[in-house]
Amino acid sequence: MGGALGLAVISGAAASVTASLTTRDALPQALTSGYDIGMAVSAGFTLVAALVAVAVNRRPTPAPEARPQGEEVRPVSDAAPTHG
Repeated sequence: MGGALGLAVISGAAASVTASLTTRDALPQALTSGYDIGMAVSAGFTLVAALVAVAVNRRPTPAPEARPQGEEVRPVSDAAPTHG
């Protein structure tokens, strides 16, 4: 659904620019300009989507765990190996 909506907006922008620039002799240039605008709109959508993805996917800082006083916390590499 989102892809179809995005494609509709991009093609609408391209068609609008093409229609506004169309004259009898300049149709190829108008089409090229329309496609340029469509690609610019698409690049803008991609940039916004990337920024939203970065903002939404940030890892929250974990809360410190409650430990009894005096308990030493050893890194995993110092822990005794376990054999299955």
